[in-house]
Amino acid sequence: TKSLIDTSAVAEVMFSYGTTYFIVVDGNYNAVTEISTKIKIFKKEGLKYANVSFPLYNQRNKAEKMSITNAITYNLVNGKIEKSKLKSSEEFLITENENLKIKKIVLPNVKEGSIIEYKSKITTPFIWNLNTWNFQLSIPVLASVYKFTPVEEIRYQHFIKGFYQVDVVNNSTHFLYKLSNIKPIKEEAWVNNIENYRSSLRLEISQYEKSSGLINSVSDSWDSLVKNIFKGEFGEELNRTRYFNDDLKS
Repeated sequence: TKSLIDTSAVAEVMFSYGTTYFIVVDGNYNAVTEISTKIKIFKKEGLKYANVSFPLYNQRNKAEKMSITNAITYNLVNGKIEKSKLKSSEEFLITENENLKIKKIVLPNVKEGSIIEYKSKITTPFIWNLNTWNFQLSIPVLASVYKFTPVEEIRYQHFIKGFYQVDVVNNSTHFLYKLSNIKPIKEEAWVNNIENYRSSLRLEISQYEKSSGLINSVSDSWDSLVKNIFKGEFGEELNRTRYFNDDLKS
């Protein structure tokens, strides 16, 4: 079989669904992001998409936590669907440096024609720098949906870029972003930074309310936020860049 979006594709994202919401941990807000992904492998060059990496950051006494569930490979064998579930021996945690660890999974029994799926859940205390959601990846995407449920005390500006028109639904409780039948983004010799053209959503904090009740507006100057409000602990955090679906970009 082949992708109807790009017949040369080595694999295709059947769907990518993400949701971000907030919980309170030790009196502070943490952001929780859950992502469900299903991918169809067409060619042997697409087997690399069964090796998935998740960066996890820590700083001082704060650290991100994550879990992997429903990680399964599906194969059609003699007319029947055969399931291969991820084993603990196929999960790895690698320490890159004192502030970064990499969680890796290798889905089992993946071959041409396989369908793989997995669900990740990351809880982060670093709510000032939420991850970018990429609608457009290096392989075709049939459906990409992202739901963001904010809290009253913290407001974010929403920036969408790329050539695709993203469907946005905004109601009283959440924002919903949807895009379907997305062609892969490919490196071009004349493009210095392909990220400038990738269809994606970025969330930047614009206003927050302190426990004292004081409301600070930071939408006018993101540089001012970095320099004046979050020196030290948050400064390093604001300098890092990560994507919710970074494992699918390359």
